[in-house]
Amino acid sequence: MSIRKTENFDNKNSSDAGVHHHLIDRREKWFTHRKTLEGNSIANATPGRRKSIKSWRFFSYSINFFNFILKAFFLFNRGKRNSEHCQVKLQDHIFSDIPENFNGLTILQVSDLHLQEDPALIERIISLVNGLSVDIISFTGDFTTKTKSVLSDDEISIRLEKLVSAVRPKVGAFGVMGNHDHAELAQKLESIGIKMLINEAVDLVREGQSIRIVGTDDPHYYFTKDSLAALKTANEKFTIAMVHSPELFDMASKLGVDFYLCGHTHGGQVCLPGGVPVLTHLNAGKRFFRGAWYINGMRGYTSSGVGTVALPVRFNVRGEVVLHFCRRA
Repeated sequence: MSIRKTENFDNKNSSDAGVHHHLIDRREKWFTHRKTLEGNSIANATPGRRKSIKSWRFFSYSINFFNFILKAFFLFNRGKRNSEHCQVKLQDHIFSDIPENFNGLTILQVSDLHLQEDPALIERIISLVNGLSVDIISFTGDFTTKTKSVLSDDEISIRLEKLVSAVRPKVGAFGVMGNHDHAELAQKLESIGIKMLINEAVDLVREGQSIRIVGTDDPHYYFTKDSLAALKTANEKFTIAMVHSPELFDMASKLGVDFYLCGHTHGGQVCLPGGVPVLTHLNAGKRFFRGAWYINGMRGYTSSGVGTVALPVRFNVRGEVVLHFCRRA
């Protein structure tokens, strides 16, 4: 199987050198804009709505209070043990239009690592996925937690490189940015072989047939029209979209995406009995906060993630890495 770049949406007849130059220019433009948004108190939320990052002040106060309650009632250690008991979840998806040569495609989805919160997490994941046969690794954002500095970008990259080497995906590893990821991390991850799709796409070609993987920047805080430009290519062939959160569900389904992979919500991370989330941190698509879903002909999956954020605890929802089997009807 080969990988073919398709990111040059504006001029499909460009030469390879022209495409490369175009991509460099666009990535630099994205980097500058992303850094500006990261430094502001207001970010672009989906779809085009604006959300104040200052709301995190109230959230941080709530977290501190919740931490006090957990320790007062001797529940903190239980929640921490829960967060360390991750699982491999198997998901079977049937598509009527996936090309025959891609029947049986396997995708290992790893979401919301937040390695700054738990640097030892990678070792636990490796023990879970050891021996799995995987075509693609899909990292759906939040490799880190930008408000913490326990690990450097180099240390994060070393851990991720170890994971990719352990899995040995037959086709490759692809990633998208999360709302906690900072712009500089993208280049570092690409240096270890993770192809970052930032409002970009690639075609996977197998014996004359192809499918497309489209990736967008995080839509929770960093939505731009470039995300839509990438998604608009979905109607050309069978397309898998990698987006950090489910918040582009309506746009993606209208534009012809077949399979939508996302995370961000942690499945609630702290849920009431029965898995009812206390918070989902979604501006749209709140009913798609966890697990498999379907809308307007598009299948989707929102991973509960494998890491934690703010507090290293989970209640009534397990962390997961997901092995997706894509089969032809």
